[in-house]
Amino acid sequence: HDVNHALLVEQGLGRVAEGFMWRQTVGMVFIEVAIPEGTSARELTVTMTPTRLAIRIGADPPLFDEELYMKIYVGSNADNDCSIWEIQEKRVVVFNLVKWHRLAAGNVRDASRTWWRKCFSSEEAFDMANPHGEYYNQKDK
Repeated sequence: HDVNHALLVEQGLGRVAEGFMWRQTVGMVFIEVAIPEGTSARELTVTMTPTRLAIRIGADPPLFDEELYMKIYVGSNADNDCSIWEIQEKRVVVFNLVKWHRLAAGNVRDASRTWWRKCFSSEEAFDMANPHGEYYNQKDK
């Protein structure tokens, strides 16, 4: 769906960058990473740890390798709350990441504590110190 890029940053909800974009809700982070057109899932090695995401094709150096600013809950296929990834249209890897600090996990006092000021350690943080009101209206999908 169409995303208003300027608004995303202005409201501290995500960012569109070179080769990837991300947006967040109170419980989730969604990331899209561009990959060479026509890439199949078999060719990819995708690594998801609580603090890092990496994508490589074959034995090449990683196409994408970033440290996450905040932890995610990786989980396992056996549980419904796990973080997942998939290829869409053979040209983008989409991550649906479950935030480690989330209300459902009972490990934060309130929703403001779930907000990420940036997605990756290498990024600049958003200007504001607290989440925009719009943050609380984002649906986890």
